Amino acid sequence: MNEQAKANARNIIRSANQESDAIYTLAYLDGFEQGLGHSIEQLISYLRQSEHMVESIVAQACAHLEKQLKDFFANDDVICSLLEKWLTELDTLSANKLVLTLPIHHRGATERLRHLFDEIGINVEVRFIQTSLITLEHNKVIWSCDIAALPATFGKKALNEVKSHQDIYEACHTNGIHTLRQLQQTLNDYCNSSES
Repeated sequence: MNEQAKANARNIIRSANQESDAIYTLAYLDGFEQGLGHSIEQLISYLRQSEHMVESIVAQACAHLEKQLKDFFANDDVICSLLEKWLTELDTLSANKLVLTLPIHHRGATERLRHLFDEIGINVEVRFIQTSLITLEHNKVIWSCDIAALPATFGKKALNEVKSHQDIYEACHTNGIHTLRQLQQTLNDYCNSSES
């Protein structure tokens, strides 16, 4: 009887150990799965934040560039240089009177502009307006430019040029795909290890 009790006790202990091992394995796998699920959530959050960060950096760079261009085009010397460049490329200008209309904040360029037109033998009347539009009239409007629109236009062109050479979004996408492939490999390794 004593031997039978010992045998029953060993069977009960063996059965309890097997159940304990099974419970331990299930708890381990459950914990691993929960940790992996949390890691996946963190990875997805990171990828979303990375994309948002790229968009934010690009937006800040555009805003900074547009501000610099706005300051650049607010300079009287720049306006005079633009008009001088335009005049050198214009070959159909007759000696008639021209009317140049500038934004009022470029009033300081008046003498330099009159001198510029005098050098090429053209009488110019300079007017000022409250808008950001520059017009040069000769019988009809020959040239018109909204200098307030130039910073945004040139900023977008510069950004598109940069994007055509270095696609920031494509680099982020490639990194995201690489990370997801690493995650897939981790899951495959996990599945293979749990089978053995």
